[in-house]
Amino acid sequence: MRKCKWISMAALILALPLATGAAAERLQGVAASIERSFQAPQTLTMTGQDWVFQGQPTNPAMSQAMQGGEDIASATVISSLPYSATGTTAGYNHDYDVRCFNASTAPDVVYSYAPPANQRLDLITCASSYHTKIFVFENDTLTSVGCSQFSDSCSPTVRGAIYDLPVYAGNTYYIVIDGYGGLSGNYDLQVILRPVLDTVMSHPALADNNKGLLVLGHENMITTQRVYWQSSLDDGFTWSDAVFWNFGGAAKYPSVDYFGMDTSFYGTVVPPVEYFNGAPTFLINMVNGGDPNTFQGSYWDWSSYGWHDMQCVDIACDDSQESWRWGIMSFVHSTTYTTPDMVDAPHLTWQTSAVGQATISWYSGLDGCSTTTCDIDPTAAKTYAVYDWFDASDGIWKLFARQDNFANMADEVFGGGFVFITDDSTDIQFPVVAANNGAVLVVTENYTETTPDDKDLICWRTTDGDMANLTTEVVVATTDPERFPRIQSITGQTFLVTFVKNGALYATITEDAGSTWSTPTQVSLIGDSVISDYRSVDIAESDGYFAKIIYEYHAPGLKGPNNHALRIIDYEIYPYPDADSDGVPDFADNCPAVANAGQEDADSDGHGDACDNCVNQSNVSQTDSDSDGHGDACDNCPALANVDQADNDADGVGNLCDNCPDVPNPLQEDSNSNGVGDVCDYICGDANGNGSINILDATFIIAYLFKSGLAPDPLISADANNNGSINILDATFLINFLFKGGAQPSC
Repeated sequence: MRKCKWISMAALILALPLATGAAAERLQGVAASIERSFQAPQTLTMTGQDWVFQGQPTNPAMSQAMQGGEDIASATVISSLPYSATGTTAGYNHDYDVRCFNASTAPDVVYSYAPPANQRLDLITCASSYHTKIFVFENDTLTSVGCSQFSDSCSPTVRGAIYDLPVYAGNTYYIVIDGYGGLSGNYDLQVILRPVLDTVMSHPALADNNKGLLVLGHENMITTQRVYWQSSLDDGFTWSDAVFWNFGGAAKYPSVDYFGMDTSFYGTVVPPVEYFNGAPTFLINMVNGGDPNTFQGSYWDWSSYGWHDMQCVDIACDDSQESWRWGIMSFVHSTTYTTPDMVDAPHLTWQTSAVGQATISWYSGLDGCSTTTCDIDPTAAKTYAVYDWFDASDGIWKLFARQDNFANMADEVFGGGFVFITDDSTDIQFPVVAANNGAVLVVTENYTETTPDDKDLICWRTTDGDMANLTTEVVVATTDPERFPRIQSITGQTFLVTFVKNGALYATITEDAGSTWSTPTQVSLIGDSVISDYRSVDIAESDGYFAKIIYEYHAPGLKGPNNHALRIIDYEIYPYPDADSDGVPDFADNCPAVANAGQEDADSDGHGDACDNCVNQSNVSQTDSDSDGHGDACDNCPALANVDQADNDADGVGNLCDNCPDVPNPLQEDSNSNGVGDVCDYICGDANGNGSINILDATFIIAYLFKSGLAPDPLISADANNNGSINILDATFLINFLFKGGAQPSC
């Protein structure tokens, strides 16, 4: 067994296993080693508070009531894009028409736009309340440059929309909102500047609390590359409106992670150079991840110390420490603070105090990094960050990895940084890292300068939590390019890795912390052309069974051949437990221990009929005090076990606990508390309670009424004539019954 020491020279030789196929020949005998090791990073702590970003997130492009003008001379001016307006054509004149399919006699209104540079526009009226037609004149010569009255993008409604319309600086364009035939009504106009890159959504970042709440960040190129943030409360079926921060330039590479406390998430972005020279580390606090309007932004401005031009950032969160210690950010940054200056060097930052101080940390001598990811091992409370570093002296990409003690970030006992190389001097790029319970996995692209298009994936792994002990394995190696890996811990030693190959997204799983890997399977939908780009894919936190994967793809249904859209899929790693094998997983089964594929629930109490101890009576608690299989809510003797539920007198009280089992008495009145219900605890007319009716009962009543004698027990037994009261008539009623053939007492 090879060992390594804390020395600066290469001392760890790691053998790669054999692979199969044409690519295997290149990988035979390739080894990796630690080229350089570091023990103490340099740090700077910013004193003072974290700087609260001024202003709340803003909802993008909300429609304004900005009525169009009557004609070209009075056209409403569009001064900047994107532009949204609502208005009506009702009551306006029919001034213009352009024939696209059909001529029109409908009233129309006009907007004008003078582009400051050559641009391409989308003009959309899909949200209008009537069948619109839209056309555009270049200048006031009424030269038509675009017309639409049937746009399939507005389906199923029939409206007009023009996409990808070229407009040129030095001209004024008149946008006419018209109607089909002679129709008029309320319209909604959206004028959107198409981005130079023809991209709608890109570089998605997704996080999941595994309770139905998702948070999504993505670059929206249509709006000058703002990063939009949205949330879903129903596992991704519907999404909130987006919010964004206006940094004055193009932010990029959003990253988001679940904090672990119910609905709390944290996110970040790479700020544009217009924003304090691109120096700050920006933190988005999403305590209520389900409501983007509550998201709070703050930042630490390192520009005063010489930092500038951040290139890449990633965030990892964990709730195992103080509540304000959200986690870490790894990023690629430049500064004039050091001697010599650092350009695109590996950095880490974390919050240092509850009042908002933060520490920035770096290792020197590693200029030329490109990308980074980071993770926190929640069980070991250790942090890991990885970077691809181009060593200009050797002309190859290498792996830089650092580790820190999350329980005490100033603790150098566990701290360390390592530069890894392959002994055959092949390139290592786009590293991703995940860690759980001591298992740390780093997956990277690997290729040679002679065959740069044949990119394979290798895994750097350890199970003792120490990156000094990384060994290597092949994840996938074919003659096709396997690119841009992403990784997520699933459970135990199971990890999921995705990668892009030939326009499709693939996934592979390890169940032994990277020692072996499953045969990759395609996870993107057939027909989706997945974007092969850095961070075109993300994997959200897993519940140990499924993981949500989001990927960016060319969407043919969107206008423009290169438009990008995002798709979220649920990827099954392990099936959810199903104890009764009825096809319904336990977490969703209303009878998890009794097979009931139909999930019938007659009383809608969440307990299926097959296992509900009160099928027709709602009883969410399923309380069964006497354990006779009949819930208290429907048990006719809830305190006495009576499986047969016998009830001779059908009064709703079971025989076993009925104080008059043969005489209906649903209220179980027992006025003398002798355990026998009043309805069967006396003989009507037996006022003295001696068990028979005779003249003594009449005299007992008289004594009770006129001589303060004892009261009949129960009183009702003396109401011989059944008139609801006890008086002398009851005594005479008894005498008539006894001696004159009168009617029988009836109480």
